[in-house]
Amino acid sequence: MKRIICIALTCIMLLSFCACKKEEGIVGTWKYSPNEVVRDYITDMINDPGVYVDLYYEFYEDGTGVTYLSTDKTKVPLTYSFDGETLTMTIGGETFDTPVKLDGDVLSVYDVDAKEYLDMKRQ
Repeated sequence: MKRIICIALTCIMLLSFCACKKEEGIVGTWKYSPNEVVRDYITDMINDPGVYVDLYYEFYEDGTGVTYLSTDKTKVPLTYSFDGETLTMTIGGETFDTPVKLDGDVLSVYDVDAKEYLDMKRQ
């Protein structure tokens, strides 16, 4: 009887480990909103919602994805790889690497030109 209980408990423990949510990495849709804090204020002041543009990235499990702007839904295909610290993307024949930090629903991507990390939020 003790053996059956032990086997049953072992099975329950194994099932609970398997049922845990796996780390998604960067798979999903991410949005970068420059100056998000003042966006609504600026948009209301000049009464032109087109003045503010969000940038979206969609990363799929197979290493492909798309990028597009909130004002232009034309999706540009991309390929990518992510090793936990570096994001390598190829868009329109151009390949580049960038350091990234993933913290829950925030993906911080290093902008070489601005010399700072830009936060993208999981959608």
